[in-house]
Amino acid sequence: MAQRRKTTPTDKNIRDLPWPDAFLQAQALTTNDSYKVGQLLVERVYESRRDANRSPKPSSLRKIQSNALPEVSVSTLLRCIQVYETCRTLGMKPPWTYVRAGHLFRVANLPKTQQRTLLTRVEKEGWTVARLQQEIDKLKGSRTPDGRRP
Repeated sequence: MAQRRKTTPTDKNIRDLPWPDAFLQAQALTTNDSYKVGQLLVERVYESRRDANRSPKPSSLRKIQSNALPEVSVSTLLRCIQVYETCRTLGMKPPWTYVRAGHLFRVANLPKTQQRTLLTRVEKEGWTVARLQQEIDKLKGSRTPDGRRP
């Protein structure tokens, strides 16, 4: 006879947090939803005890995912934390109309001032991720059409 996995009170508490509907239904998340999920994970699940520049151990996210949030993948949880922490570091909060996770990931390796400037322009001017990449390429110097340096 197969054993049933017990749900701990912690798992139930995690499950009962105010997750966005799209998250629990395993639908595509908006950037605003990703921010909220990352914020819940960092501030409520991890209680902000960890360093803001270090993601939680994947094994602990795997436990959370398998025990409390089986609808979503560990990589989704990691991406949500990255969205939240990038925004928190830059002092930016939703709601956004144009900033998407792809924009946040593209600016990740730039200095904070450039990140903030470019993301502000994305929101004001409605840039696509491709348009943002063109601006990043201008900042970094010339590149070939496929993104490589000549």
